[in-house]
Amino acid sequence: SLVEEKTRESRISQLMTMKKNGIKVSKIPDLSGMQTQLDKDFPWFSHVTKMFIESLIVRIHGASTFHLAPTLLLGDPGIGKTAYCCRLAELIHIPFNVFGLGGSLSNQVLAGTERGWETAKPSLPLQMMMDHQIANPIILLDEIDKAGGSERNGHPHHTLLGLLEPGSAKKWFDPFLMGHVDMSLVNWIATANSIAHLPRSLLSRFHVMRIEKPGIEHYPAIVWRTRMSFCKVNGLEQNILPLFGEAEWQWLEQFYITPRKLRQATEVLLSNLLSTSRNKMLH
Repeated sequence: SLVEEKTRESRISQLMTMKKNGIKVSKIPDLSGMQTQLDKDFPWFSHVTKMFIESLIVRIHGASTFHLAPTLLLGDPGIGKTAYCCRLAELIHIPFNVFGLGGSLSNQVLAGTERGWETAKPSLPLQMMMDHQIANPIILLDEIDKAGGSERNGHPHHTLLGLLEPGSAKKWFDPFLMGHVDMSLVNWIATANSIAHLPRSLLSRFHVMRIEKPGIEHYPAIVWRTRMSFCKVNGLEQNILPLFGEAEWQWLEQFYITPRKLRQATEVLLSNLLSTSRNKMLH
């Protein structure tokens, strides 16, 4: 179609601009501030944050390029794995993309497709590099243990074997580009509930970090963070939200099961309190 043709032309133009001008590489930010904030927001991820910080400190003595070794966050659903990665990317101001692999039946988005096809597009990492003109974005491979695929459409796991291997990533062949591109600085983080069905060859390319459920003492912090994100999403000032009294905190305690359930309950409670407050003002 005409729209798809214009999209392809736009992508080719982006590629030409990137080839002509080159792209930037994000440097390592202030690590003390980043670690303090992550430990405050996600204290049950402190061992992951510590590992990331220590690896970046080593790189500071070199080129100071922001780069993390491929890492797989392993844990139960709803404990904050995706939210943690989003917060990490937000704090370091690096382009971030969540690529959901759960139930994915095609490998084309990840690997890209040749220009001859109507739906031709670059591979996911190259598209991010083009969009943001940066060589080291963060890509979150969400639910990597649930990835599908087929012989006809390809398997994401097979593509990742090459993208996660530094040698092959440095000269990755992109079908849309019809040439090689250096993907070695792309940051890969994956999440999974289980590694039972992941190929050993793929697992060997990741640092696997087990994430346990947060302790009871961590849940109030999740509530306060949810209040802040609730304001941000809805364009509200913090002082508009009513403070929680003893009754509200007691009601929320029944949702101290997973961060996801508590966030959902907190959002419902905030919405109800705001609606009640508005109704009182009207009457």
